[in-house]
Amino acid sequence: MELPPELTRIPNQSLQVLRYMGEQGMTEGDADSLAEATGMSAIGIGKAIRGLVTKGYLEMNAVTYVYYLTQKGQDAVRDVAAYYQAQASGGSPSANSGSTIAQELVIVAPDAVSSGGQATLHIGLVAPSTLQHHTQLVLRLNALGGQLSPAQLTLDLAPGQLPAPLTTQLSSDGSYNGVRVRVEALQMVDDTDIAPVGSLFFDLAVGQRSAERAWYGTLALLPG
Repeated sequence: MELPPELTRIPNQSLQVLRYMGEQGMTEGDADSLAEATGMSAIGIGKAIRGLVTKGYLEMNAVTYVYYLTQKGQDAVRDVAAYYQAQASGGSPSANSGSTIAQELVIVAPDAVSSGGQATLHIGLVAPSTLQHHTQLVLRLNALGGQLSPAQLTLDLAPGQLPAPLTTQLSSDGSYNGVRVRVEALQMVDDTDIAPVGSLFFDLAVGQRSAERAWYGTLALLPG
């Protein structure tokens, strides 16, 4: 599927704010909290919000300085969510060749980690980058029931090349019967801002490892 034409003409930062609000079930938010949640700079979130206000997707409460979705904005959130869901499910070529480019992220790790023990996670792309320019992916990791070190990694993407996989160490703290790992991917935009382009999570049991497993997630990269 494709985005409605008007949504293809708003800044990429605006599109990512709509996507984030949809993922979190939000109908309102202030600039500071949206900037922190999406990883955008003050300049980036300002550009995103201006684009949404100008097109009538957001309006501001003049007393609280909180921005809330208009009916048009709520409709747009649903359109954006459906678009990215279609991409994650192997959407049509026309969608992939439009405002974003699908790229698959893979994480390889043991199926379990011992209580108080460690496991190595390998993170990379399934195929060479299909972007036509150099960019960087910032990967932010967190774990429920454990800790990751490092908790942030950077993948350098070059056109037609497969970046070397990165590694991080997962430590289980033994507080649960499993560890849930979440990876959030953010793409550098204009060398000054970052935009969320996808995320995935997976669970590891706490106990004796028996095999290596792979988890996959589809990212929606910005073409530039």
